[in-house]
Amino acid sequence: MKTAVLNALSWVPQELLRWSSRQEWPHVLHNICVLHSALCLRANVKGIGFNATYVWDVQNLWDALRYAKEEFTLADKVDPAWGTSSAKGISWTGLRHILTQIVYGSQVTDYGDYQAVKALIDLWISQQATKKDFEAPKTKYKVSPNAYALPLRTANIARAVASSNLSSSPEMYGLLTTPETRLKEDQHILSRLKTSLELLQHASLPKQALKMRLPSTFVGPTPTKLRQSSASARRHRVSTVPRVGHVVAKPSTERTVISNAQLIHAAFLKPCKDFDFSELITSLVTKIYKGWSKETLSERVRRLGPNVSFSLWIKEEIEQMQDILNELRSALLVIKGALDAETPPPILSPATLTIACDLFHNRIPDVIYRLSTSTMPPQLEGQVANWVYDLTQRCQHMDRVLSLSREKVPGFWLGAFFHPEGLLSIYKQDAFRSYQTKFSVAEQFSYLVEVTTREKELLRDAPGEGLFVFGLHLWGATWDRTASEVSDVAPKPSAQPLPVAHVMAVPQTEKIAAMDFGKYMQVYSCPCYQSTSGKSSIVMSLDVKQDDVPALRWPLRGVVCTLRPF
Repeated sequence: MKTAVLNALSWVPQELLRWSSRQEWPHVLHNICVLHSALCLRANVKGIGFNATYVWDVQNLWDALRYAKEEFTLADKVDPAWGTSSAKGISWTGLRHILTQIVYGSQVTDYGDYQAVKALIDLWISQQATKKDFEAPKTKYKVSPNAYALPLRTANIARAVASSNLSSSPEMYGLLTTPETRLKEDQHILSRLKTSLELLQHASLPKQALKMRLPSTFVGPTPTKLRQSSASARRHRVSTVPRVGHVVAKPSTERTVISNAQLIHAAFLKPCKDFDFSELITSLVTKIYKGWSKETLSERVRRLGPNVSFSLWIKEEIEQMQDILNELRSALLVIKGALDAETPPPILSPATLTIACDLFHNRIPDVIYRLSTSTMPPQLEGQVANWVYDLTQRCQHMDRVLSLSREKVPGFWLGAFFHPEGLLSIYKQDAFRSYQTKFSVAEQFSYLVEVTTREKELLRDAPGEGLFVFGLHLWGATWDRTASEVSDVAPKPSAQPLPVAHVMAVPQTEKIAAMDFGKYMQVYSCPCYQSTSGKSSIVMSLDVKQDDVPALRWPLRGVVCTLRPF
């Protein structure tokens, strides 16, 4: 953080520092540099800092300084009628509005991110922030008053910042201090270096440059290349084969892939120390959920009753899950047959080879992963067993919903579905029709989500109105189960499991009337996503609050909710 602020101050010319004689002017320039650095560093905290990806550069810093200069110029403008200063005060509200709407907020697409940017700007661009005794909350960062002594010099402010207690604590950009919010410079550098080397490997370079390869457990295309179409893979005839023991796979450019099948048979069949790939494949074949046949699915959907919307939704969810099961099961059977046979089959498809390679290295198969990225766990090694167990649990929940009618399901695990917003829309449509029948008035409806004190194991019956949902997780803060409110304390672990939530669709006017105005202003509409990697759309919003704490505290902390614990 200190380096970022010093770098931002280096772009402030000496002439700009002496532009205004007002006492607040040098403080504003310093605060804009701190604000710019805080936003840039927060944007580097992937998945937690902001819900979307943003890039702010020096041009944004220059624009912020220019608008501040124009505001102070207007405040110092001389009235020609009197020949004296108009004594106009600084419009801090106007300056904050320009920075929020034009300079930094123009590229912000997520409402939660917009609130976080606005909260940081409100903190650093204000009359209070220009006082000599002002300290940044939590970190107690304060610049020595000697930095603003006459004559004003940028070097004096830079020296004061360099000798200050300014730290790289996440509190400087509004987040709680957790392992996920700390900037890991070494990991960032290694990640960028790895990306650069991977690009060099596949560029048009001399053979000597192509020999520069990262240490890897397998030989083959990078994950980016694995995302090529199957037609491209067939055209190039390049397969990914692991390196096991002394068996080294080499890409083949011939028209046949018999040699690839023989190599993968030899490499995978040879057991490594403390690991037997053949045993893993056999275990996965037996653990994969059996699934549903088309005839059985159609018959069970027909028994759900006259609710066509719900029947179509659950049928589409199960069909999408069945596609994943079929793809995985067919690949596992082919791999198992290749391992069990004395002579390997003559042809193994590139997709099957890729799945075999991923499973051999204990990774979720990339082909399966792309079928539903937002509902899949992070693509890390050592996740196959947990992923298969999670997949089975999701299938069992879908089967339970299919067995019971919609009115008899005690609670829904929204994280088990690919499109949970479809289920919520069905309940909202029913509530809207019921309300319109009673009052014959069209009104905007919204979700009223109340986090209860119930646990999912104790759910026996469905609620009289709306639905119970479980499996939600809170990020960026801690949930106080005793007071049933959010708490500004670093979460341990990072994903805090929430109790059962009661979701209802109500008219917007009734939602506001359900609580007094003072408490309503403290309520934060916490966005709920599929996962931290699937923040493309909001599934719903939770109403969370803490007494006597403004609602803007929580978007500043990056508080979000997810249906999945990752």
